[in-house]
Amino acid sequence: MSFYPRKFINVGTFSSTAHVATTKALNSANTANVRLYGDDGAVALTAGAYRTGVTRTLVTTAIVSGDISIYGHQAQVRVNANVASSGLIGGLWALAEVTAGKTVTNIGAVVAELDIPATAVIAASSYAAAIIAMALDVNCTHTGKVSVIHVPAPLAGVYDAFASFVGTTGATGTTYGSINANLCLKVLVDGTTYKIPLYATS
Repeated sequence: MSFYPRKFINVGTFSSTAHVATTKALNSANTANVRLYGDDGAVALTAGAYRTGVTRTLVTTAIVSGDISIYGHQAQVRVNANVASSGLIGGLWALAEVTAGKTVTNIGAVVAELDIPATAVIAASSYAAAIIAMALDVNCTHTGKVSVIHVPAPLAGVYDAFASFVGTTGATGTTYGSINANLCLKVLVDGTTYKIPLYATS
C-alpha cells in the first residue's frame, strides 16, 4: 500500500494482463482487499443522507471541446481467462438487504439521482438520464444473448411489476391517438417520441 499525502493512495499494482507480486491476491480467505464499515452507533439517525464512503470529482473550469468523460467513481472487473460459473460477473455489486421481520419504506440496491436545476441547460442533441446503459463493444460471438437489461428470476418470490411509476413522472401519458389504452409509456428513439400502450389489469 502506498500513501502520498494530498496526492493519492495506491493499494496493489495496476495490471491488465497478469498477477503482480506486489498486489494482494484475492482468494477464499481474502475476498476483498479494502473494507470500510459504518453503522449508526446504536442511535436513531436524524434527517440527512448517510454513507460509509464518499468520492467526488469537482469540475471548476469550462471544457469547450474534446472527447472527455468525467466520473465520480469507477468500479471495474476485467476478465482475462475463461470463466464457467453459475455466479455473476459485474463491474459493481450493489446490495440492499433487509433482515427478516423488519419493515422499510423506499429501498433500492442502486439509487441513481439527477440534480439539474431550472437555470441549467442540457445541450442540443444531448441527453440527461438517471441511468445511462452503454456498451463499448458487443461485437462478440452471440452464442448467448446481449441485452440492455437482464432480469433473472428471483431466488425466492416474484416481482410485482417490471417497473413502477408514481405520480407525474413524464414517462407516461394519456394521449395515445386512436389506440384504446388506459395509459401510454413514452420512449424516445433518436429524439422522436413513441408511445407504448398500457392497459389496466382491473
